[in-house]
Amino acid sequence: KKIGFITGHISHEYYLPRFEGYLQAIKEETIPLDINLIKETEGGNKEEDVNAFEKLFSLKESPTAIFCANDARALNILEYCHAKNIKVPEEIAICGIDNNSEARLSNPPLTTVDTHLEKVGQMAVKFIIELMMERDFSNIKDILVEPELVIRGST
Repeated sequence: KKIGFITGHISHEYYLPRFEGYLQAIKEETIPLDINLIKETEGGNKEEDVNAFEKLFSLKESPTAIFCANDARALNILEYCHAKNIKVPEEIAICGIDNNSEARLSNPPLTTVDTHLEKVGQMAVKFIIELMMERDFSNIKDILVEPELVIRGST
C-alpha cells in the first residue's frame, strides 16, 4: 500500500504519462498520494537511482514497493538490493516499465510493464502510409496500444 516512484523529470514528455499512470493506479486502489514517495533523477546515472532508493527505503514508513519509470532504473535498484542483501520481493517489491531484454535475465527476474513499443511503431508507420495514400488528413485519430503487466520474480 506504500508505493514509491522513481522517475526522470515528471514534466518531460517521456515520463509524464508514466507519472500519470502511477497517479491513476494509486487513486484506483484508494491509496493516498504521498509526495515524499516520489523521487526524480536525471537518468542514466546509477548512483542517482540508488540515492533516490536509499532515501525512500530509509523513511520511517518506507515503501513496500518501488515502481520505476523505466527498466534501467529498476535494474539499478535491483542490483543495489542484491549487493546490500535486501530481499526482493520479501522486503521490497520492484517493478519497471519497458520490458527490455535485461528484465527477464535479472536476479530475480524483473516485473515490468510491456508498452509494446514495436507494435506502436508498426501501427504508426501503417497509419502514416494510409494517410499518404488517401491524402485525407481530416481523419487523424489516436491509436491506443494497451500496456501489459509482465509479472516476474521481483514482485
